[in-house]
Amino acid sequence: MGRKRGHRAETPNHRWTTKEWDLIGRALDEGLGAAAVRDLGWLPHMNTQQIRNGLNILRRKRNSLCGLCNAPVPKGENSCTPCKQKQAENRAAKVANGLCAGCSHPLDVPGSSATMCPRCLERHRESLRTHFQRKSPVPGPKRDKTKRYTAFPWPAARSFTSLIPFLPEGYDLVDLFGGAGGFSVAAHQAGRTLLAFNDIHPGVTTFVEAAVAEGAALADTVKTEWKKPHPSAPSEFLMGVHRTGGSLTKPTRLLGPPPSLRRPLERLQGALQGSQVTNLDFTEAVRRFDGPKTLFVADPPWQGCEDAFEYRLGERHEELAEVLLGLEGQFLLMTASNREALRTWARAPYLYWKLIGTFAKELVASSFPIPHPKLQPVDPERFGLAA
Repeated sequence: MGRKRGHRAETPNHRWTTKEWDLIGRALDEGLGAAAVRDLGWLPHMNTQQIRNGLNILRRKRNSLCGLCNAPVPKGENSCTPCKQKQAENRAAKVANGLCAGCSHPLDVPGSSATMCPRCLERHRESLRTHFQRKSPVPGPKRDKTKRYTAFPWPAARSFTSLIPFLPEGYDLVDLFGGAGGFSVAAHQAGRTLLAFNDIHPGVTTFVEAAVAEGAALADTVKTEWKKPHPSAPSEFLMGVHRTGGSLTKPTRLLGPPPSLRRPLERLQGALQGSQVTNLDFTEAVRRFDGPKTLFVADPPWQGCEDAFEYRLGERHEELAEVLLGLEGQFLLMTASNREALRTWARAPYLYWKLIGTFAKELVASSFPIPHPKLQPVDPERFGLAA
């Protein structure tokens, strides 16, 4: 019985050893082909095609050639820029049509945030595990690997950075779920006016207020108080984040040296100087700052993915949608792209999706059009979720 069309045989990829690569390099140096290497018995456990593949891979690496079109590439790169762009376009086209980015088979759940079928996703994860095992052959102690994002100095709202040039002019920005302040810093660097920074986590706002007041001097305070039993509130908060990997509830590692804070603190102080720092629920923050010239930027805990966040909205995503859709001003929101989020934001004036790497999509909802080349419009009717 033949195997299914479109699927490769279930044979694991060969894992090359250093000794095998040395023999392949020797064959290249001596000008030997795959058949000659096979006849000499250098690699008796491999067939001619495997040896030929190894010769081609090493030849391209030595000559800095693209692995797809053999065009010259910079040292350390595997593909040229046109091939990378073509691959990205092909992957985006597959995802837009509800196909697996790996094997092109239809995904089981239309409108899902997944871009790969379970089979291809497991293969990709296995290749990543193999890659990192080679780098770290000695496993570390077992611990909870779940990373929960909460606050500074971990980055946040990275995807918003590319959208800042497309924000309408003349609006005061409110960072509704401030977190690490990544968006606030990027907006300030782009010349935008920040009206307020808000976060529900009291430790975040305490630390941010201290950063705005003291700036880089706070780095010396943290360094001095790093291992004291009773540090000040900002130092205690940062120590808790550093010790627990962001969860603030379960220690995951020993408390090492304090992170480098001087430059991040200078940027945060510059971005928020003259802005209001508030510790309010999103409903209260909207009530306080809403106006005809206010633009709310929201990066809340992602719906359907809230296990990775310290503070969760739970059943309040619908409430958030009602609040933002009833604004006097404008809004821009980012969340996970899944059926729950699509159902919640189906009534948004503008709805887009964007590919995140290889694994997933993110959903962008806004009250104004965003002509970003990497944003694709979403039609909720396609998934039976018409507004």
